[in-house]
Order: sequence, then structure tokens, then C-alpha cells
Amino acid sequence: MVERKPDFTDEDVGIQAFHLRRGQAVEKALAKIRQGLGNNFYKISKDELDTLEWFLGEIWSGVGFYEWENLRFSLLKYEDIEKLIEIAKEVIARKKLGIHALSEGIELIREAAKSAGLQS
Repeated sequence: MVERKPDFTDEDVGIQAFHLRRGQAVEKALAKIRQGLGNNFYKISKDELDTLEWFLGEIWSGVGFYEWENLRFSLLKYEDIEKLIEIAKEVIARKKLGIHALSEGIELIREAAKSAGLQS
């Protein structure tokens, strides 16, 4: 009998699950941002939204589950979102190292909670 290789390896399944979880987490964060910004959310262009989505995915990949769940995305102001997008663009343009950008982005999100009188 001929041994057939599986169509998907365990690694393939793990990678797919990772991407699905990251996508779901980012969508949830964007929904909270949309809720918090109200009509200001619609000032964000499609390209900027794609950049923000990418950067949120990178942040998700770099923090633990509990830390991500405790970030208060709904408290971000429009100016905070502009700054997150600017940080992401600097990474894409290779003007800033990714690890420094992640730290800066996470700190910016935490500061929004502190400004609102909450700890994250």
C-alpha cells in the first residue's frame, strides 16, 4: 500500500489557526475603535485603515492574550489613531524598527486608558 502524504501538515493547520485568531482579534479591536470614534471613524481612508489593521495584527502577534484583552481600544481618540497609523507607516518605510514601533503603539493605547482614568 502506498503511503500518502497529508494535504496539510500540523504546521499548516497551526499557521492557519494563528492567522484566523489574529484576524478575529483585529476585527474586534476595529469594532471597538469604530464605536469609540463614532463618525470620526469615517475620516480614516481605506489605505490608512489597511495600515492600521496591519499594525494592530502586528501588535496582537507581539503581546500575550491577556494583555491584548486588556487594551482599551474604544478609548482611543482620532489623534491616537492617526499616531498609530503614522508609526505603522514608519515601520513600512523602514524608518523605525518593528519592536520599537510595537512598544510605542502599545504604550499609546495604554495611555488612552490612563487619560480616561482607567488602567489597562
